[in-house]
Amino acid sequence: MRRVALLPLLLLAALAQGAPIKSRLSLGGTSIADNTFDVAADGGFTSTTVGKINGTDISSTIKGAMKDGRIVEATINAKPNPTTTVEVRYKEGSSQIFVNGAAAGKSVNVDSGLLFSNFHPQVTANLLSAKPGSYQILILDSGVLVPCELAAGKPVTAKGKTLQTISGSLAGLSFKMVHDQGLLLLLEVPSQKFRQLVEGWDELGQDPMAKFPELSQTKFEVVTMSKVAIPMRDKVKLVAEIARPKAPADAKFPVILSRTPYGRVPNMAEASFWASRGYIFISQDVRGRGDSDGDWDPLMNERKDGYDTIDWISKQPWCDGNVGMIGGSYLGFVQWCAAVEKHPALKAIIPQVSPPNPAYNIPWNKGLFLLAGNVWWSKIVTGKNADFSSMGQVPGAKNLDVLPLNKVDDAVFTKSVPFFDKWLGRPQPDQWTSFQMSEVAKVKIPVLAISGFWDGDGIGTRLNWEARQREGHTNQWVVFGPWEHGFNAKTKFGDVDYGQDAVIDLDSVYLRFFDTYLKGKDVSWTKRPRVHLFVSGTNEWIDADDMPGKSWKPTTWYLSSNGPTNGRRSMGRLVEKPTASEPSQIFYNPADTLIRDQDTSMSGATTKLDFARNEQGNLVFRGPILAQPMTVSGSIEVKLQASSTATEAQLSAIIAEENEKGEMRFVGLPDAMRIGWIAKGAPLLQPGKAYTVNLTPWWFAHTFAKGSRLVLLLSSDNFPSFNRSLGFGESPLTATKMRTAVNTVYHDLARPASIKFWVVPR
Repeated sequence: MRRVALLPLLLLAALAQGAPIKSRLSLGGTSIADNTFDVAADGGFTSTTVGKINGTDISSTIKGAMKDGRIVEATINAKPNPTTTVEVRYKEGSSQIFVNGAAAGKSVNVDSGLLFSNFHPQVTANLLSAKPGSYQILILDSGVLVPCELAAGKPVTAKGKTLQTISGSLAGLSFKMVHDQGLLLLLEVPSQKFRQLVEGWDELGQDPMAKFPELSQTKFEVVTMSKVAIPMRDKVKLVAEIARPKAPADAKFPVILSRTPYGRVPNMAEASFWASRGYIFISQDVRGRGDSDGDWDPLMNERKDGYDTIDWISKQPWCDGNVGMIGGSYLGFVQWCAAVEKHPALKAIIPQVSPPNPAYNIPWNKGLFLLAGNVWWSKIVTGKNADFSSMGQVPGAKNLDVLPLNKVDDAVFTKSVPFFDKWLGRPQPDQWTSFQMSEVAKVKIPVLAISGFWDGDGIGTRLNWEARQREGHTNQWVVFGPWEHGFNAKTKFGDVDYGQDAVIDLDSVYLRFFDTYLKGKDVSWTKRPRVHLFVSGTNEWIDADDMPGKSWKPTTWYLSSNGPTNGRRSMGRLVEKPTASEPSQIFYNPADTLIRDQDTSMSGATTKLDFARNEQGNLVFRGPILAQPMTVSGSIEVKLQASSTATEAQLSAIIAEENEKGEMRFVGLPDAMRIGWIAKGAPLLQPGKAYTVNLTPWWFAHTFAKGSRLVLLLSSDNFPSFNRSLGFGESPLTATKMRTAVNTVYHDLARPASIKFWVVPR
């Protein structure tokens, strides 16, 4: 057991005076619950929280005991629905869940003795007793152990006192605590706009937007309308929640629309932030989801439904004719679907971590089926309402090796998922009714995009940006951080820590953007650099005038070798000019692809490269040892010619850094494609014929250290991220036959292979 310091006794001393501690919990600036914490002279305590969040009642009580300033016993009692009672009982380092009084699952050992509760601030205060470091702590509300990082933060001043702060991350999600010698005054999770604040310490909970007086400030009370039915052109009604500023009946405001398949009510967490500032916020269930009518066919109905929703909004008496959209992932995708329809009321969009056309990422990526990702997402949205119980788990190889692919859903879910089978029959861009990249290029309204290095849909930000860039549009901005799909929430990805500055204030950025384009306010938006980009390696933010920046230096290296290029002992090189070298070969057997249990927790992610899996299945080309640090960014292009002995094959490209010890780490996400794939089809390969392959590793920015190397890796084995290439080119709906293949990459004078990247002057 890792030992921790005793909880400072000031908290106990304060409670001994007989006054319970009262805290207010808020979400998005709106109060959602009140907490009362009381302790008896013998160390027994009671924490009670009552409130309402997005229409759902909160009622939670913890009873427990303290000894020598530490929590030694605690039982939380919650009622998630009228017929279910859930208890989590903790005692002296062990906990167990009970549902309706019966034990559910095995007990959990809490070696650290540290507890966290979502709705009980002074229970969470026990974290203040721990020294800076890494721990496994118990989420008392759910009985689950999660990793937690704690570090000392910068002191703050309030009410004339100097207060200490703790910065931390819970399962990677960043939070901050402010305390006065053990009395937890403030806990906030910025990415979720969630705050716990002790009564009387409002100074600590000041609205961050007050630092920017030119922006719309909180001045309106908020009123809501629930289950508003919005008719579509085919008479189907889509249901929405609406939050409005409380104002005279004839008052008109700009509208921010967010369309979601994940539940319109949870999506209202942002509503008060906007409505209190003079915007109307609308959260709508997309077709076939939640309370909305119609059939759920993901990605297929969002153009017309988006247009019709905006058209209805624009005709309401409370709308001033200006509509914007915001949201992440699918909520970003629907913005592009609406934008290409060009309704005149849609004035600006903020697509966050948005996918592109469905043939370029999810569910297909240039002829490859995004297998693990599709299964993971399907599990969330198979039912009428979203199920996030598996949100933190990515599928391992088990059941994903089932053939044909249209049986994978049956194997994983024990039932057929209708849209999963439909997806398998739509590998090409024109088979989707969402949007084509050529239509994105014609979008003229301002766009603010958000994404990150490890965003599984990050290619959407790149492709949509470049489509508009080619058309000459300059009214687009991007913030690109060291983030995964849950952007701006963590300072770490797997085992890499990017520092406290990795999580930034985006709320003021969003507000400045919409104040400019929906309210017409002069808030100096156009003075903002168009690109705000995080650089790993040095862990800093830089600005640029474009992506790539106009002052960045294009650099091209060529693939070469003077011997075998497979695996760690590869003799492959990246050189300044093409050379007359022998081709490289990848030996690929789809029947021998890795099938074993995997660590499927997202917290187990790593950027380390492990060749143990398939030494012969990876080609490695190393750049020169750097005499000075070199900052590299995109857009990166890998161009080569490849052939196969089979009639179906795939290839991927990824960039890594190799340090002086020979250790390699990925610095961004790869691009992959079916060899021979074009936007109009994926013809069978002619064995031995060379095909042009253009791979575009996803955006990143990284400073390669002095003494390190830039490394390019090529592979044909991407399972279970993508489906296996079985070798016969048959439809994945029915294909079961497999054969081995030898895939050849050429890099000679007649067929030079190259990687182009951009060096950022520092």
